[in-house]
Amino acid sequence: MGALDASIDIISMCSLTDIRKKSQQLCELFIGLLAEKNSDLNLVSPRQTDLRGAHIAFMHFDAYAISRALSAAGIVCDFRAPNLIRFGLAPLYIRYIDVFNTVSLLARILNEESYRAPQFQQKVTVT
Repeated sequence: MGALDASIDIISMCSLTDIRKKSQQLCELFIGLLAEKNSDLNLVSPRQTDLRGAHIAFMHFDAYAISRALSAAGIVCDFRAPNLIRFGLAPLYIRYIDVFNTVSLLARILNEESYRAPQFQQKVTVT
């Protein structure tokens, strides 16, 4: 309970406005970096920051395999059938460098097409 109390104290020092602002900045950074590095993913979340929460979703025909390749590399994302990859960008613990590193890895997976490897094609119960 001590750790929980400490975390609540830290969170209570942040305003909801600041938390929301950071979530918007994280999403904008992710979208912008990805657009610079790769155009194979199509943003399906609203482009306007005021119309979305702290997550973004992209469409790709091979979304399942891409999400598996990301997971194998330690990146947590959601696969949503039939062809969406969703990233939650929680502003209280996701850093800007985390977004940069994730987008760099995602772009490499897409550009090298490493998601086409057989181990990422296998269907598993939980993604």
